[in-house]
Amino acid sequence: ALFGAIFGPIVYFWIVLGCIFAGAVHDYMCGMLSVRNNGASVSEITGKYLGNWALQLMRVFSIILLIMCGVVFTSGPASLLDLITPEKYTATFVLWACSVYLLNEKKNWLVTVVPATFMTAVVTAYIIAAPEGFNTSYSLAVTIGVIASILALGTFLIHEDKLKQPKA
Repeated sequence: ALFGAIFGPIVYFWIVLGCIFAGAVHDYMCGMLSVRNNGASVSEITGKYLGNWALQLMRVFSIILLIMCGVVFTSGPASLLDLITPEKYTATFVLWACSVYLLNEKKNWLVTVVPATFMTAVVTAYIIAAPEGFNTSYSLAVTIGVIASILALGTFLIHEDKLKQPKA
């Protein structure tokens, strides 16, 4: 922030170039070290040259970084989806996803298919009737909602029937 105040917006250009070149040097060096050590990871190379305590420390550090990276790359898209989808849409999607999972695992999928079918009718009718949706009449919205839920249930049952058939 201080350099931005002193030198102006040109600092951002330097930050971008610096990150690109520093990242390129880092990636090249890690790859070169790995190739020279028969494809070993950074943790294994560290352990080779600095001992077992450094190996274990780098393993813990790598796991922490992988967890942090996973959290960032999951929470970012999840928060974006949360902004653009109301809870009822998300709940309907999760119910159908759980139904497919239970079907594939040969568990009692009726527990989730019944509410998923109902929620599909409700959500579809809401999208059709709501002012922020298509703003049509209530009776048309309910009809389209019922048709959509029957189509969704039919698609699910066709998938269930295909799973029952023996594979050739």
